[in-house]
Amino acid sequence: MNIAINGAKVTNVTIEMFYEDFLPENLKYLKGMFEGKAKELYVLVSNEQSIEYKVFVGLGKEKDLTQELVRNAVAKAAKRVKELNLEGASLQLCKSSILSEAQIIEAMVDAIELGLYAFDKYKTDKKECNTLEFSIAGVTDVEVANRCVEERKHIAAGINTARNIINEPSNVLYPETLAEIVQACGKQYGFEVEVLEGEALHALGMHAMLTVGNGSVHKPRLIVMRHKNGGEQETLGLVGKGLTCDTGGYSLKSNDSMYYQKTDMSGAASVLGTMIALGQNKIHKNVIGVIPACENVVSGCSYKVGDVVTTMAGKTVQVLNTDAEGRLALADALTYIIEKEKVSKVIDLATLTGVAGVTFGNVYTAAISNHDDFYNTFLSAAEDAEEKFWRLPTDARYREWINSDVADLKNTGAAGGGTITAAMFLQEFVQELPWIHLDIAATACVDPAVRDYEYRGGTGVAIRTLYELITK
Repeated sequence: MNIAINGAKVTNVTIEMFYEDFLPENLKYLKGMFEGKAKELYVLVSNEQSIEYKVFVGLGKEKDLTQELVRNAVAKAAKRVKELNLEGASLQLCKSSILSEAQIIEAMVDAIELGLYAFDKYKTDKKECNTLEFSIAGVTDVEVANRCVEERKHIAAGINTARNIINEPSNVLYPETLAEIVQACGKQYGFEVEVLEGEALHALGMHAMLTVGNGSVHKPRLIVMRHKNGGEQETLGLVGKGLTCDTGGYSLKSNDSMYYQKTDMSGAASVLGTMIALGQNKIHKNVIGVIPACENVVSGCSYKVGDVVTTMAGKTVQVLNTDAEGRLALADALTYIIEKEKVSKVIDLATLTGVAGVTFGNVYTAAISNHDDFYNTFLSAAEDAEEKFWRLPTDARYREWINSDVADLKNTGAAGGGTITAAMFLQEFVQELPWIHLDIAATACVDPAVRDYEYRGGTGVAIRTLYELITK
């Protein structure tokens, strides 16, 4: 999409936003059809000398205005423009005593870039769509507005790339092709990429990750991304679970769950999306992203329930469930990013436990941390990004549930508290560094879409929050 600031009217379509409590007198004749309520939408078509479309969008009461409300409202309007096969629209910037002009523009750009996303590359009868043209009118500080547009478009590019690879089928996306995609992104967006495989992984002692991927013809890759643009500043580590196909192994998933096996690399997608945004916007920070990419499938070489595996950290793990594989791959990736990349803090993102969705649905992402200050800084960034997270406890009693009689740990805990015990397993490998774990199992992929600027499938969850955290 092309988005101009205070440009010429690009089409015969205008989008205007109105507050419920300040609806102009000349629109009150629409009572019952449009009253300015949040996300309410009405299209007025006039046909005098030429057809003109006016799209009215409600924002609710001004005191309740948030960027999220603007995102949803503008996305809904932009989608209607696309549905009507129009060429674009001129958007009138709304005035607010709650949000700054820059904040409103940020939300409008998010809405257009994210709201018009679609994953339809495999449709043979799809229509070729021209690039839609949008102009934002009524801007007072054009220079700041143009900077906002560019920055938010780059963040959206990271989110949409994440969505794309989450939505790819597993016969197209597997460890080798994921590595190739990341390498191409590194060249395009300006970050370093290194891919480790085979003997290099054996030499590092990454036997937990290798064991998970042992049953597949598509062998594991450790994908390392380096954005080293912050001089002597500390380095943040991001680890994203990269299971490009997860059948559950011998602990086979149910048929209903099997469709989503391809989305088990959503943590990797969010890490890649974050690195794209940082690279495109040339952020002066140091960030390392690591993806343990592998497949968990059934074959004569697959690992089995009852096996004992040794992690890169030297700790042994008794396997009680081969569908609890992500934590094994992440354990080695966490050890690698701490010992080899020397990060100061670490955040991991993983579609780790289905029960996280039982608790929170697909609205909140479950979070666990061992460091209050780090988590509070993260939460502040999440509030700015308007993404929702909920911190779970790390009571020592949960840790007891992953003790094993035959190894240092077991890879599943008791019947309850699965989201917490999975995180407690990962905590064993962070070596006292400030750490946050995000269980994105229910928020990484949605069907149907939860928000108006989302599309069914991958969401790119947490990318906006991580960007805010890193750039603060």
